[in-house]
This record gives sequence, C-alpha cells and structure tokens, in this order.
Amino acid sequence: MRYLAADDSDVMFHHNLKFCKGILQSPSMMRELDPNLSGVVSRYEAVHTDREKEAVFEEVRKAHYPHIPSRMGALYLFPDLDTAIKANQRWWGGKRSLYGAIIQKGSSSFTADSKWLDCTAAEFEESAHSYFSGERTNDPCLEVIVMGTIEVSEAPVNA
Repeated sequence: MRYLAADDSDVMFHHNLKFCKGILQSPSMMRELDPNLSGVVSRYEAVHTDREKEAVFEEVRKAHYPHIPSRMGALYLFPDLDTAIKANQRWWGGKRSLYGAIIQKGSSSFTADSKWLDCTAAEFEESAHSYFSGERTNDPCLEVIVMGTIEVSEAPVNA
C-alpha cells in the first residue's frame, strides 16, 4: 500500500475519485494513450513554480534515465504512512488528507528521495542525477512517481 496526499478543497480530485470509483490515471499516461489529450496536465504541472529546475531534471531523465517515469504528469505517492504524514506536515502543514493507494498492473513507478529537489540552480543537474539514480540523502523524504493508474481508497486514513 502506498499513500496519496490530497487537498480537501480540490473539487476535481473528489469528483474523479467518486466518478471513477477510486481509479485515477496519471496525466502522463493519458497523454501517451491518446494524442488528443496532449493538453492534459497534472495539478503539479499547472501550479508549480520551479519551471527551470523541473526542466533540468526532465532533460537529465530523458538523456540518462529514460526508463524512469517523468515527474511531469506523474501521480505522486508516498511509500508508507509514516513518510506520508511527515511530508504532509512539511509541505502542506498537515492539511492534506491521506488516502491509501495501490499502483495498478501496467503502470511504471519509481521511488526517489524528494530532498534532492532542495537545491540551488548550480546544483540542479547533479541533484537530478542523484534523484533519478535512486541515491538517498542523509535524511530522505521518499516519493513514488507513477505513470499509469492507481486505485485510491474511498476514505482518507487520517480523517
């Protein structure tokens, strides 16, 4: 079991969760399966402010780690509840609901240490290699990037 952190005010997430009976597909998978959906973006893609950093990370991934899913358009999970709780506190002040999630067959996933993203512009390329090679920092915060489909529990585990 992995864990997904969701914003309770995200109407689209809750609509999709109910409408799709807990089955969610990553925007990256949607784009790959149907070229007509090339404009579909993840919430992270739409609102993140680290465009330059993510561009460097994506260039490094494509050139050296093409077998690993892209961060862009991925679904982000946590490998265990403890990590999900810590990340929820660190990034969202404990305000996100945590849902159990199961990665579905045929999906591609990779576990990385998100702390490599805490870097300066001069460190972008080196940190991207560390991230995509699976290297861990001294105090890792692991995230699971998923290109594909997940099944999400109906109710949050931290309600």
